[in-house]
Amino acid sequence: MLKDLSHDPATGIVRITIDRDLTADIYRDAMTRLTTSPDFPTNVHTIWDLRTVRFSNVDFELFKQMKEIWEEFESRRIGSKTAILVPGDQEGRLVALFEAFAIDGEHHLKIVETMADAEACLR
Repeated sequence: MLKDLSHDPATGIVRITIDRDLTADIYRDAMTRLTTSPDFPTNVHTIWDLRTVRFSNVDFELFKQMKEIWEEFESRRIGSKTAILVPGDQEGRLVALFEAFAIDGEHHLKIVETMADAEACLR
């Protein structure tokens, strides 16, 4: 469930919080909102907070769907930095696997376990 997508004008960062299950529809909704909002540029730096996501539904089929979605939006995100906040090492490895599968080397993405680290890597 897309729990929150909010922009902090002071830092210029968008925080996206996903709760429970991560699905392709949720990812598409977040990417659509991220790239169409009049409140911030499409290449705004972003923190994806996945600390309360249940990763039990994450599989290769979801990775393929998310890769297709990423490819639709990728050109609008050039120049952005992304921090993905995960609850632990195992979840971080799953996110890193998705990154290796779907994200080209030109997009700045860091996987972190604390909000302080997420904010620091976007500066």
